[in-house]
Order: sequence, then C-alpha cells, then structure tokens
Amino acid sequence: MRKQLTVITALVISFASVHAQDATIEKIREQGLTQSKVMEYAFRLTDANDSRLTNSPGYFRAANWAKNELTKLGLVNAALEPWGDFGKGWDLKKSYIAMTTPYYRPLIGFPKTWTKGTGGLKNAEIIVIKAADSAALEAYKGKLKGKIIMLHRTDTLKPTYKPDAERWSDEDLSKMAAAKMDTSRRRGGPSRNVVGSMPITTRIRKLAEAEGAIAQLS
Repeated sequence: MRKQLTVITALVISFASVHAQDATIEKIREQGLTQSKVMEYAFRLTDANDSRLTNSPGYFRAANWAKNELTKLGLVNAALEPWGDFGKGWDLKKSYIAMTTPYYRPLIGFPKTWTKGTGGLKNAEIIVIKAADSAALEAYKGKLKGKIIMLHRTDTLKPTYKPDAERWSDEDLSKMAAAKMDTSRRRGGPSRNVVGSMPITTRIRKLAEAEGAIAQLS
C-alpha cells in the first residue's frame, strides 16, 4: 500500500511540474507571437542609429539606446563597459563621385571604412593600372601623383533574367533541414586566386600612397 501511495504522489508531482512548464512555455509563446518587439529593436539598433563601426558615433548612439532601453525594462546597473584602448573612430560625413569628361555622369560609390578624406572636392585624371606583377608595375612609377587610380579588371558582367530574390519551396527547406554537417578536418585559407592577387594589389596601394595619388577606386 505504501508503495502505491508513493507512486501516486510521484505522478501528481510530475504532472504538476509538466503543467507549470507548459504554462511557462505558453507565456513565452504569447510574448513572442503577440508582444514581440524584435523588429522595433532591430530598427532602433540599425536604421535609426546608422552603422555601428567600433568607436563611431553610430555605435555609441546604438549602445546608449540599448543601455537606456534595458533600464526601462527594469534591469539594474545597465552600463557601457570599456574593453581597452582602441584608438580613433571613423564616420562618413559626405561622399560624392562624378565623371566630368567627356560628359557629366554621377557615379555611385562609397568610401571604405578607415580611409582618409580628400580634404575637399578634387578634380583629377583617372589612370588605369594594368599590372599583374612587380615588373609591370614599374612602368607606372612617377605617374601617380594627383591621380585617381583604378585597377584593370578582366571579368565581365553577364546579364541575368532571374529575380534577385526567390522564395524557398517546402522541398528546398526540407533538403536544408536534412543536410548533414561535414565533420572532416580541412586546412582553411584563402583560395589560390586570392593569394595570388593580394601581393600586387598591396604593392599598388603602397605605390599610390607614396606618390601622392588622390584616391583609388575598387
């Protein structure tokens, strides 16, 4: 009789625990499905505060917004924690590129992060560098001062008639879910093409800087 009572008591406790878990899970589901603020938070952290490059004004706007929002939610001691010396930040104030001859045409382009400014509007000749090695690069020495540099490219843009975005079908999603991870050990590293192109592009950049080129378009 005592064993039966023990089993019944254990079952009652087990059912009560499961019921409590179900209630908690349901509350989490309710919050996620009807009270979610994911899109609002994503908007505030990204579009509303701009890019969040380390030490940039956009980063501090987003970080301070997150800190203040955590405080509003009831968390205590929300603060921005320093993690060490980083140096100066970087922020884009204004960027403008246009072709002026043989006719005017505005160009779409953005400076890479951490690049120097031009110190105002510059009008300069374009010079296209066709150099696959150091020997070919020698021909451009003494010709880059005050110029805008472009690298010669051999690839071409091919037309496409497919939409930029496609919705995955149920079959596609099932294949993704059933995919198995490759656990074989491979030695990582850049491809042969990348390794081969890095030295010459680095030498071109250093030559352009040394000779006083205005900018390099990539």
